[in-house]
Amino acid sequence: MAISACETTSPLEPNDSPYPDRDRVTIYRDDWGVPHVYARDEAAGFFGAGYALAADNLENILNAYLQVSGRASAAMGAALIEADFSALHWRIASDAREAYSRLEPELQANYRAFVAGIERFMQAHPERVPDWAPPLAPWMPIATTHSFVVGISVFQRGQGFDDCQIGGQIDDAIAVPFPTAVTAQEPAGLKVPATASNQWIVSAKRSASGALISWADSHSDFFHQRDEIRLHVGELHTAGIVPAGMAMPIIGHNRDVAWSFTVGGPDVSDCYVVATDPNDPGRYRYDGEWRELVREDVTIGVRGGEPVRRTLEYLEHNGRLNPVVARRDHVAYAIATPHSGAAHAAERTIYGMNTADSVEEWVDAMRHLGLFPENVMAGDRFGNSVYLSVGRVPRRAAGSGSDRPLNGNSSAAAWLGVHPLEDLMQLRDPAIGWMQNNNVAPDTMIPDGGITASDYAGYLFNDVPGRSNLRAERAKRLLAATASMTVADAVEIGMDELWPNTASWQRALRRAVERTDAARTFSPQVSGLLARLLAFDGIAGKDSIAALSWYFWRLAIADRVAARKLDREAFYDAVLSSDVSSNEVDLVLLRALPDAEATLRERFGRADLPFGEVFRIGRGGTSLPLGGVSLPREAGFEPTLRATRCRWNADEDRCDAVFGQRHPMLTVFTDPLMSFSAVPFGQSRDAASPHHSDQSRLASDAKLKPVRFDWASLKPYVVSRLELVVVIQLPAE
Repeated sequence: MAISACETTSPLEPNDSPYPDRDRVTIYRDDWGVPHVYARDEAAGFFGAGYALAADNLENILNAYLQVSGRASAAMGAALIEADFSALHWRIASDAREAYSRLEPELQANYRAFVAGIERFMQAHPERVPDWAPPLAPWMPIATTHSFVVGISVFQRGQGFDDCQIGGQIDDAIAVPFPTAVTAQEPAGLKVPATASNQWIVSAKRSASGALISWADSHSDFFHQRDEIRLHVGELHTAGIVPAGMAMPIIGHNRDVAWSFTVGGPDVSDCYVVATDPNDPGRYRYDGEWRELVREDVTIGVRGGEPVRRTLEYLEHNGRLNPVVARRDHVAYAIATPHSGAAHAAERTIYGMNTADSVEEWVDAMRHLGLFPENVMAGDRFGNSVYLSVGRVPRRAAGSGSDRPLNGNSSAAAWLGVHPLEDLMQLRDPAIGWMQNNNVAPDTMIPDGGITASDYAGYLFNDVPGRSNLRAERAKRLLAATASMTVADAVEIGMDELWPNTASWQRALRRAVERTDAARTFSPQVSGLLARLLAFDGIAGKDSIAALSWYFWRLAIADRVAARKLDREAFYDAVLSSDVSSNEVDLVLLRALPDAEATLRERFGRADLPFGEVFRIGRGGTSLPLGGVSLPREAGFEPTLRATRCRWNADEDRCDAVFGQRHPMLTVFTDPLMSFSAVPFGQSRDAASPHHSDQSRLASDAKLKPVRFDWASLKPYVVSRLELVVVIQLPAE
């Protein structure tokens, strides 16, 4: 790829237009270091986007491209051997190459330009380029998206991997090596489930400004870098989050539509079990005829070691190659998803989302069926809103099921095509004026249901009818109580830090005090802790002394429950019931009080310190107090709406945030549009950058920053301007 570009900087004045000439792209950085890319045509803009994102996050982008190419172990060493074989087994790179060839010329040009922008940054800053950097190609951003889509469609709860587990033949280890662009800064042993996201939409009639409001709050761990970007390129005007290696925002808004995701959605993948020939494990019967498993010999290089060779096996079923993920005796297990071989659909979907000018156009983009299984919501500036349960869903034969291993020796379990979008669950403009899906069943998003489970096949509903959770019930109460929502109201709800069951635990504690004499023997210090707990408002605020006492009391209860070998779930159910009558429950609640007080005093020197002294957020030397941390599972698991989880730092005896609000975004369709966002640490991975951890204080203060989407709002806050003259000679591929 031949590239020629020149970097220039100049004052904003006297030219008042943010757009450069047609052969140029301008990257403005605001006071939070977020890039705003302006160009008169898309290809030039994508060049600038590649350059800007590389400046913020080059190593993670290159790491992602290595992993989806199956070449990570050659660069990083033996620890990534399984990730490489997984990428090759799922044919991530080959699918992406084929998808690139199928895309429209305009999209191909955008991807070539995006990769050219990354290369241009590498040429301009060779000191930032690691020695393991791979050669780049325009299919690599597509492969990164495809890895994301296929991984979720296979390993998300209730999908094909779970189906194989029901057969008792596959353990959790198989889920680990799937390529996910792991960053070198991820703490060793970090394993937290990504099932605590929030989304909601409030209609114009319930908004103080008379404009629709969208809250997008997808949660995940904090160590897979996702960067913010604003694009004003050609007719594309969008702001949102770009996972490392991808080329377009997957969550965000444009001038007309805002959208969000939460974990859920239909069942899009299956596990096939095949009895193979005892004398020839490479073949199996299909409807009485012998078939051969497809076999492919592959070799990967290993840095510091010998090359590793392996034979990958596939079951050819439903018109695609399905990886054989396990063998037991003369039985092979393969996982099938229609997202394999459909990487082109994801790119068309995401491009359509970013360019849609209404909810209807946004829904049209969903008809490409490229997104992984998710709950998605979108709202537009006209006040329209929609919920969709999306995914590329195979039609199953009647009676074949989808939640258990299927017989791959027979065509009876073969798919019958793919469901069109119209078959999938959707809800439009609910009369109540709001809707939410905080990882709940679709029939509990609003008080009157809106969606009826019995109207859909089980694999389309793919949930337990009526299932809700504490976060969703809290969100519903807050949304229902806010009849004229302001921006401040929206942020307060989105950053809510209440532990929802506090009142029930306090009721049980009061009854325990009333029914026993144990509290009369408490020391003044323990009596003070008891008083704090009974007066606690339930809010895990960073400045709350009672919140820290509550957290350690709940941990002390968990320890006593474990020591007495009580059934943990039964114990917590007894506490939360309306009539607590167990002496055992009373004694555990009360005896945990001196335990908690002693632990606080021994570990921190005193028992009356604020919550944020122990719970922290930041990186690169920044450590700030944090609220909104969820109570852990062993203590009864109560998530706040922020649903932050942390990891204990033994050296500092503090808990550092590692999971939660990855990129909350609030959009209000006033004129001009208002939007607000945050990321956990900062825009830049460069520890020397002022934007490495500056947004940690937003998390600490439970605030968002302005997106500055339009030029008038951005211009006063521009802190740097970089203009690139772009010439790209398109490659033959």
